[in-house]
Amino acid sequence: MVDGIDPVRRYLEALRAYEAINDAANKTVRFIVSASHDISMNTAAFIQKSFGIATQVPKWALGKEVKHDMSAWPDAEKLRDLFTTWNAALTAVLEAWHKIPEVDRAGLKYPPSHLSAH
Repeated sequence: MVDGIDPVRRYLEALRAYEAINDAANKTVRFIVSASHDISMNTAAFIQKSFGIATQVPKWALGKEVKHDMSAWPDAEKLRDLFTTWNAALTAVLEAWHKIPEVDRAGLKYPPSHLSAH
């Protein structure tokens, strides 16, 4: 034990922290991907439904509900902070994993090997 904390406990705490930030990062990435897709696939509908700007597209042609809360769009600083925290959490979970003796890893969830938005 380093600094009095069991390595398995340290790993599980690091894994919980990673999973929380991973969920937040994936939610942000899904939002960006969804909005970007809607912009590229039906620009007029996106503008009209997301910003309330009347476009030259008849209402019947707007298609499926395409509305995003664009005030939630992250700026560069927010993305940098999110991705920095996400990466630090992954690093912490991997470091904690490697401090657990192999014989004590049985039954533990294997850590992720890299950042991945899905």
